[in-house]
Amino acid sequence: MQKRTMFGAALAAIFAPFLFSGTAQAIPAFARKYHTSCTTCHTAWPVLTPFGEAFRRNGFRFPGNDKDAINQDMIKLGAPAYKKVFPNAVWPDEIPDSIPIALGFIGKAVYDPQANTAGTANAVDNQPYFTLNHLFASAHIWAGGTFNNSLSFFGEVTFDTSGSFQLERGYLIFNDLLSEAVGPYVFNLLVGRNFPTMSSFDGHSSYLVDSYIPEVNLPGMVGGDNAATLGMDELDTLELNGTAAGRFSYSLGINSGQNGPSVTTNNGSADFYGHVGVKLGGMRLDGVGGSTSSLPWEDNSVTIDLFGYHAESYYTNDASVVMLDTALMYGAALRGQLGSAKLDLGAMNTVHNHPDSSGDQVSMATGWGEFSYVVWPWFIPAIRGEYDMIDSGKDPLFATANPSLLRVLPGINFVIRPNVVLMLVGEVDKADGVPPGGWSGAGAGGIAPQPAKTATEFERVMGKLKYAF
Repeated sequence: MQKRTMFGAALAAIFAPFLFSGTAQAIPAFARKYHTSCTTCHTAWPVLTPFGEAFRRNGFRFPGNDKDAINQDMIKLGAPAYKKVFPNAVWPDEIPDSIPIALGFIGKAVYDPQANTAGTANAVDNQPYFTLNHLFASAHIWAGGTFNNSLSFFGEVTFDTSGSFQLERGYLIFNDLLSEAVGPYVFNLLVGRNFPTMSSFDGHSSYLVDSYIPEVNLPGMVGGDNAATLGMDELDTLELNGTAAGRFSYSLGINSGQNGPSVTTNNGSADFYGHVGVKLGGMRLDGVGGSTSSLPWEDNSVTIDLFGYHAESYYTNDASVVMLDTALMYGAALRGQLGSAKLDLGAMNTVHNHPDSSGDQVSMATGWGEFSYVVWPWFIPAIRGEYDMIDSGKDPLFATANPSLLRVLPGINFVIRPNVVLMLVGEVDKADGVPPGGWSGAGAGGIAPQPAKTATEFERVMGKLKYAF
């Protein structure tokens, strides 16, 4: 085991210069609350183990009686007897005796071997692109936990080197509504800022990219300004979600929608969405029973999800005109796991009625797959593929009919410590044509627009260092 650890440390030292920023979701506050390792709920965080997924679905509570698992002292906010005289007293509660927050830092460096790639800093000097200007790019503050067994909370604030900050997420979860009638975990109400629940798994459950379901901004690919990325935006949200019989999951939600930055009068749009899922075999979705393994990352199961998202977004199109675009995204995802091996497959279709100034409807078909294997708990290789094809119809803005893009991303995760993860990813793209606004709004994001012809390119080497405490 010592040789394996030294081998992993050596690899990490070799590749450490390739640090790429991203969103980290680990919350060491939970480790302090329950006096347990981050690896109880995470593999290479933010990717969750089956138990970690159940903990998240249950409103950041251990399955069964959460109070029995808490090893942190709690401060009483009122005497228990106040319950007997309610409403003549405020309902009592409790909070942890230490602030339930965590800190994290992210830096980046990117190497792009393609010379003169439009949209990157090397476009001027016609040279491959490499920079160390953002080795420290941002800092994150996370807060998460429970006030009691029926009320949970989560928040995230991000600061960057420009001095700006953003409240990315902040919400309450009212757990186990109607539990006396239907049982626990069935009805939970989420109120606040969050991204929508589109599957049975956390949105950041890929080993190689930020989003489990690919992020697609079709109006952006035809020249629109800041149009919605359906199903991925962190927005003000009301959501009802839960699990039933330990094997079925669902979500129904409405959020504030997203408008273009030049729009000041049309702020009344709203999106609605939902999903249903079923898990066969393995640990139950609520973590209460089911087949388990002595290794926390292992499972033997198949999970199937169906999802849909409807949006109305005001944005500035390619002709600098404010447009109302109605869009629909729908699809299905499958996760199969056999021991330490995991396979994710999915497909979706995105349809916009006014993505550009032509007035024509445009749709986009997207498919993805990711295979990963936990060789050792600190060494997790994976490979991901994403395919996008735009059905341009008769849209005159498209120089190439039905352009498509295939992306292949091989990578490795090194869990240097339970709360420190280094991820390395390569990227190879094959484009057949290009949409008017480029491919930057397709898939995992961050890719440069491809030439307006068939081309296969080794795009870049990416890395991601995530650490929190």
